Amino acid sequence: NEPLTTARFCGLYGLWFPHRKNDRTFVQALLNEMKGVVLSMQEIRKINPDAKLVQTEDLAKIYSTRKLAYQARFENRRRWLTYDFLCGMVNPQHPLWRYFLKSGATESSLYFFIDHPCPPDIIGVDYYATSERFLDESLEKYPREKHGSNHRQRYADVEAFRVRHNNPSGIKLLLEECWQRYHIPMAVTEVHINCDFDNQVRWFTEIRDTCTTLMQQGVDIKAVTAWALFGSFGWNKLLTQAAGEYESGVFDIASGAPVPTPLADYLTLISGDPEYIHPAQTEKGWWHQEDRFIFDNYPELIYEDML
Repeated sequence: NEPLTTARFCGLYGLWFPHRKNDRTFVQALLNEMKGVVLSMQEIRKINPDAKLVQTEDLAKIYSTRKLAYQARFENRRRWLTYDFLCGMVNPQHPLWRYFLKSGATESSLYFFIDHPCPPDIIGVDYYATSERFLDESLEKYPREKHGSNHRQRYADVEAFRVRHNNPSGIKLLLEECWQRYHIPMAVTEVHINCDFDNQVRWFTEIRDTCTTLMQQGVDIKAVTAWALFGSFGWNKLLTQAAGEYESGVFDIASGAPVPTPLADYLTLISGDPEYIHPAQTEKGWWHQEDRFIFDNYPELIYEDML
């Protein structure tokens, strides 16, 4: 589950053990995780040759001001590493090959993945309102907790939904990019937004409708998954504090027993009648409303796309 995300949180951001903030730790963690996936599948397939690998990762994308285009370009190359490694695509021609060598990786550790490709049978993409980010060097426009650094320049890192950045964006674009890069069947493996139930229905419906449209265009999408079934604890604090909030999922277990939520009712209804229209679908989700823009606007196209 999300090895690239885990390596970033552990090795680059210092949020999780071993709480480091450097490229060397990030690279070591990521290579260890990816090698673990490959070796695990080798052992599993000795017992069950038909075992399938569903590899999940955050379906992310970065947008930025012109001054931070170099950082956005780097991160948009980095976002594919989980699948690039498994597909044996990280070779001397890969744009991040030199980055790995500079960050402590050996050539033999990188060639391991070229010599032992283990492409996923299904690419599992996790998509949240926080998956697309916007980078801006104008720190004064953003709260301090949004500030960060690449050790070369300080900048704010915020949800792209909150900025009028005027770049093509959204899950349809990201799924199309993933399909064009790998042509491997996909599933949207985590669909959740922490808000009222009407907006949860709108979020799930929008992603499901997007996947249906792409399937009609020939994109191989196997499933859309509501996650987490029983909710999650502490993710508003990224599991860094004991006082994190509980977010209900399809079921609410705050009482100690699973209680179906209105989202559970909706999923039950569309399972029986795929054409069912929920009353909440008559309005757009908050991520389409004008009041979602809480930071300054950017009227020009400011990001040069780099896959």
